[in-house]
Amino acid sequence: MPTHLSKFFRQRRIALGLRLSDLARRCGYQNLSKGSNRIDRFENTGEIHVLLYPKLADALGIDRETCERLNEEDRQQARREWLEYINTPVEPTLVVRALPGCFIGRDLPEDCTTIDQMEQFASDLARRFHKMVWLVVSRKLTIRFNEDGSKHSVEEATPDHPNAPFMRLKGSKRPFLFGCYGGGGLTLKPLPQAPKVPSDRADNS
Repeated sequence: MPTHLSKFFRQRRIALGLRLSDLARRCGYQNLSKGSNRIDRFENTGEIHVLLYPKLADALGIDRETCERLNEEDRQQARREWLEYINTPVEPTLVVRALPGCFIGRDLPEDCTTIDQMEQFASDLARRFHKMVWLVVSRKLTIRFNEDGSKHSVEEATPDHPNAPFMRLKGSKRPFLFGCYGGGGLTLKPLPQAPKVPSDRADNS
């Protein structure tokens, strides 16, 4: 979705009467279609190529102080969204490392209603199958168990580090797990994405 920064850049482009291709040319693109697509992506998503960002600001006459102010507004908004996300209640669940890089989600038994019961079940599961297990208590807190069932660590989510493992397909940003949920067979379960709290809006894509 657009950000404070990308909205401001788009408004400046329109105020100057520039088409996307005009702005791409000002930024030095020989391939105007590629440049236009990158600028359009930035205006609509807030994601911008690391080399394009300073060129775009210069081409539109937007000073560094304005960019820093808008970036800070975006960071503060993203931080609020992230805090709301991790504080949203969810059902506790388990994640088992089946193989290095391959993780399976699993429901807890219905009679596991306290943290102590959940920890005991997760520990027994890890020891029985000799696999690493994560007890995902909430979006904020996870308890990790070693293959022998001993408690490895208590992990708390941060904006830069999720509190539980997941997988992604190559070229995709969408997290998922394989899972055994509700007594059924193995399924692919998409996971919600935590709002990103950027240190800089630029990326390398």
